[in-house]
Amino acid sequence: VHMVILDHDEVLYIDKVESTDLPTGLRMVSILGSRVPPHCTSVGKVLLAWLPEKQLSNRNNACFASIWRAQARI
Repeated sequence: VHMVILDHDEVLYIDKVESTDLPTGLRMVSILGSRVPPHCTSVGKVLLAWLPEKQLSNRNNACFASIWRAQARI
């Protein structure tokens, strides 16, 4: 189980509980304190799905702007 928050334009992993049913349990690799873009994770997509439309639109514009800046540097 992962506990995350949406911190600005990133998903921040703040806690997790590992399966105790190893080796048959499914293990998800994550590092507490790590940050990733929300569209790259299932928990991030869930958080984005429940944002009000205006906030989602603002995030999309910021996300696209950062992608364009990154591509311009290539």
